[in-house]
Amino acid sequence: RAIWPGRRAQVIRAVVVGAALLVIADQWRGEGPVPARLAAARPTIEVPGIDDVRASLGADDRVACTDELACLLLVGRVDTWLALDDYVRDRFVVTRATARAGVYGGAPAAFSLAEALAAAPAAAHVIVVDVFKEYPVGNSSEWLPRAIAAEHLRARTLLESPQARVMEVRR
Repeated sequence: RAIWPGRRAQVIRAVVVGAALLVIADQWRGEGPVPARLAAARPTIEVPGIDDVRASLGADDRVACTDELACLLLVGRVDTWLALDDYVRDRFVVTRATARAGVYGGAPAAFSLAEALAAAPAAAHVIVVDVFKEYPVGNSSEWLPRAIAAEHLRARTLLESPQARVMEVRR
């Protein structure tokens, strides 16, 4: 009101509100009810059976994850964060003193499965929680199987859903 008093201020406010409503309408158009569209835009990661895996973990077992935050929510801990691609390493790894860590949870970062396995006690089970994400360089669902094959490791799939897989990896 101080800049444009009177009718001019009312017109400017109306134009700004109208533009905002157009942007909101453009963002929310689509098929189906709003809750369904919200669920599709922000899917909840569901891995049936993850509670059993979480309950079976012993103190010496290690949990390695491709997504720190999702793993914390699914399993309750992250012992090693697997940064299996340069794209992820460049954007989400920080260096504290000389140690590499994930930017979100601060878990120690490993650039290979061998590195993650080397940090685990010899008798420990190493469980890998691999959360699938679409990145500009491709879908992350391909990275873990490629790393297992490249490093000649043995792996067993414990759980799999459209959004994630849980595997036990052995030396």
